[in-house]
Amino acid sequence: MIRRYQHSAQRRRGFTLVEMMVALMAGSVVISAAYFLSGRSAHNFNAQMSSADTQMSLRMAMEQVRRDFSRAGFLGSRNSLLLNNSCNVVVSDLVGVTGDVTAANVTMNGSVDPALGPLMNPGNTAGTNLTRADRVRLQGAYAAPAMFPVANTAAVPPNNVIQVDPSITTFQMFFSNAPAGGGVGVFNAARFNAVFAAGRAVRFESDGRFYFRRIQTADGTANPPTITLTTGLPDIGCAPRAGAFVAPLSMIEYSLDPITNTVATTPADLRALMPRNTTLMSAQRPALVRREISYATNAAVLTATTSVVLDNAVEFQVNEIVNMVAPPGIPTFSEVVGGTSSANPQQLRSLIVTLSARSAEGERTRAHLPRAALNLPMLTFRGAEGNGVFYVSRVRTMRAEIFLPNTVNP
Repeated sequence: MIRRYQHSAQRRRGFTLVEMMVALMAGSVVISAAYFLSGRSAHNFNAQMSSADTQMSLRMAMEQVRRDFSRAGFLGSRNSLLLNNSCNVVVSDLVGVTGDVTAANVTMNGSVDPALGPLMNPGNTAGTNLTRADRVRLQGAYAAPAMFPVANTAAVPPNNVIQVDPSITTFQMFFSNAPAGGGVGVFNAARFNAVFAAGRAVRFESDGRFYFRRIQTADGTANPPTITLTTGLPDIGCAPRAGAFVAPLSMIEYSLDPITNTVATTPADLRALMPRNTTLMSAQRPALVRREISYATNAAVLTATTSVVLDNAVEFQVNEIVNMVAPPGIPTFSEVVGGTSSANPQQLRSLIVTLSARSAEGERTRAHLPRAALNLPMLTFRGAEGNGVFYVSRVRTMRAEIFLPNTVNP
């Protein structure tokens, strides 16, 4: 009995101090390793998610760029001065259209906007990021990609008024609200006025001739709906209204613009899109912006047409593939570099677009890897956080060749 009692007492004594310290040390090592691995996994996961978000944003932006660029010149014919213009009338009154080019014009600017300088190359170091910010203007039937028949009324309206036939199916498809139960929709006069808004233009085709006019007003409540032009069309002898068609034209501009936390350095139409967060790193950034330019002034922006296509964009480079000798009568383009137009406009066949974006936040642990030439990929972007503090972000890039079928004669 005594031996049994002593044996049980020895079993109840527990761990010694040395054993406890060894166990605590081993547990600490295991917990530290698990914490370290968990932190690294979370960091890598966040980095991968940020990269995936940037890549997805790039894909969506490139898809919109592709849609708009490939439609450049749609329903934009060659200048009718190149045809039999025996009527000797004004063919186009579009402001800002280069030379004899009508709606097929594509203008590119290879210079960098001075307002982007501090954002693209912080610290006034020219080679910090070695990036390019082009400005592209496109023209075509973007508001409504269709031609609408002109109404042939007994009373000929003034030569600056176009009456549109509302009975045609194409007209009803674009300007009618679809009823819930099917059938013929209800005409939406407000939509008609929005498509043929002041500042846009129309392409008027009649008897094999094409005329381009700026829109002054539109009245969808009239019967039939009317479009008033700033410059009159030829009389019915040169441009018969019977059998004529009209299409709305828009001028679209893509550019990198600064979005900052300072009103003075943010374009007026982007101020509503300014970030609520005033942190410099998240507030000062370039963005790829799509806006519509008015034909009336070549500068004024039409209301509610500005949108950010790609936030945190750091490069928008557009290169062209052209025919060095353009056949007569083919729409050409003019490239503007540093404010100087090309002396020899040429036939434009396709555009190679390079679009790059950075991750939303900077990874301060990564070293900046500046590229030596524009033909090399941009891997990182170095930005200014303020007070002499800089950050480095990962960069993702997409490149696509976009063909322009509407600017080349088949």
